[in-house]
Amino acid sequence: MAALLRAPRVLVIWEQPNEPFRKIALLSDGQVRHSRQPATRFGSLVAPPHEAASVRVDTSRSAEAHPEGDRVNAPRLDPELCATFQIRTALTAPFERDGCYGRVFVIDPMSATDDDLLIVKLIARRIGVDLEHYLLRHEIQRSTALRERERLGQDLHDGLLQSLAAADIRLKLSADRVEGDLRAELEQTRSLLADEQNRIRAFVAAHRPLPKPPSKLALLYDPVAERVRDLGRQWNCEVTLDVYPRDLQVQSALAQHLRHLLSEAVSNAARHGPSSRIHIAIARSEGSLSLTVTDNGKGFPGLGGSYDGDELRARGTGPISVLSRVADLAGTLKLESSPAGSRIEINLPL
Repeated sequence: MAALLRAPRVLVIWEQPNEPFRKIALLSDGQVRHSRQPATRFGSLVAPPHEAASVRVDTSRSAEAHPEGDRVNAPRLDPELCATFQIRTALTAPFERDGCYGRVFVIDPMSATDDDLLIVKLIARRIGVDLEHYLLRHEIQRSTALRERERLGQDLHDGLLQSLAAADIRLKLSADRVEGDLRAELEQTRSLLADEQNRIRAFVAAHRPLPKPPSKLALLYDPVAERVRDLGRQWNCEVTLDVYPRDLQVQSALAQHLRHLLSEAVSNAARHGPSSRIHIAIARSEGSLSLTVTDNGKGFPGLGGSYDGDELRARGTGPISVLSRVADLAGTLKLESSPAGSRIEINLPL
């Protein structure tokens, strides 16, 4: 990427959900240096309202052309970030996956056109995918190692420990029948076996599978409302939200999926509509959660009427990324599309 965009340095900063730090990788002079910083350092990286946008940054200019061509206030980076990495100009794009999210900075590139920014945006998405795959492989390896140690602990408990216990009983019976030095040697041998038994028991106890903690419930409204505000700024449209009941709580993992679903649904409405008003309604019914996204755009290209998820998958059209995530959550989707706008109804099991 550095060679493609003729940039001396490339910076990648990313986080994982529920971890208290950010990971940093800096490519400079053909070498990659890794570090770790507190999650609060460097703030939001890019100042509002550009946190979720791909932008060109020039610290020497007070105004910048928006990637879409509109004149807006110049995107600004966190001052500490600029000072730490000596950033004068940059092309930067975010990425967000279920297992990680962050931003790529191409620092002081020779060229900074809209085409270059698009390349950085595509590369950022690919980095997000690759990072998530790496983290998933690491988690699989860790889980496999834990399962193997659990199996080994069980084998030691059921096999070797039982054999040592039987040997101890036989040694005790033998020691009870003799006197003198031989009895002392047998007792000493029993003591050595007892020490080994204790060490093996400690190993088994340390690697015994822990009971799964109860799933945590999260209040849905606050994080979703914050995400909706960010999406409205990102896509320069009015996005409103209703949640019923207001104190609705769901599993924390489902809350995260819902934020991603909303991001994808609003992105579809804003880009393909294009829509100036989007309304989101979330409600709980018995055993399920309903999510409705309504917009005032022009509908999905080539679609008119009502479609369920199976029809859309067969056609290979519609909100494909939303369809995929809903399927992963064992939910259903219905789409209504017309020149007056579109309406997506999603139903997820609780």
